[in-house]
Amino acid sequence: MAAVVRSTWVQGEVLTNHQWTARLFSLRIKAPLMPFKAGQFVRLQLPIEQGGKSVLVAKPYSLLNAPDDTDVAEIFYNTVPGGVLSQALATLRSGDIVDVSQPASGFFVLDEVPAAQHLWLMATGTGLGPYLSILKTAQVWERFEKVILVHGVPLRTELVYADLIQAFATQHPTQFQFISCVSRDSNPNGLEGRMT
Repeated sequence: MAAVVRSTWVQGEVLTNHQWTARLFSLRIKAPLMPFKAGQFVRLQLPIEQGGKSVLVAKPYSLLNAPDDTDVAEIFYNTVPGGVLSQALATLRSGDIVDVSQPASGFFVLDEVPAAQHLWLMATGTGLGPYLSILKTAQVWERFEKVILVHGVPLRTELVYADLIQAFATQHPTQFQFISCVSRDSNPNGLEGRMT
């Protein structure tokens, strides 16, 4: 029988909360992270005022940072209308406190991917986050001859992390390919339409 690992909470301090667009943010939190695998997630928790009392609200978010970066958690998230936690996260500023669950969990990791020559990483919106964590590891570049990242978004302004994606292309020019797909805007450097 496998051992059950219970989550605990550690206190994190917001370093930055970068706003990419009206609804897309990248939150960097200084927190003592336990070892994790690229592609895993943590839960973030904040006290939220509801009905005149403070209630702890938590939600899972994928880690974007590399597994060797264990003192900062980076989360790529979007605000959701009516989403009490995402709306509260968007108001966080440097120095604010947020709880982070430990250890990270989830099976969206390279260990679960069967052997192959090519790896297709297909994401829409903030689903890009765990793939960026995976692309920051040596394992992905050692295992696959070709790595293709496809990112679908409604608007071209939502094609974020361009510098990081370009760095992968520069470091692995024959091995890495990036394909953008925009559904409600022109996209001169990629595909136009919905990813389905």
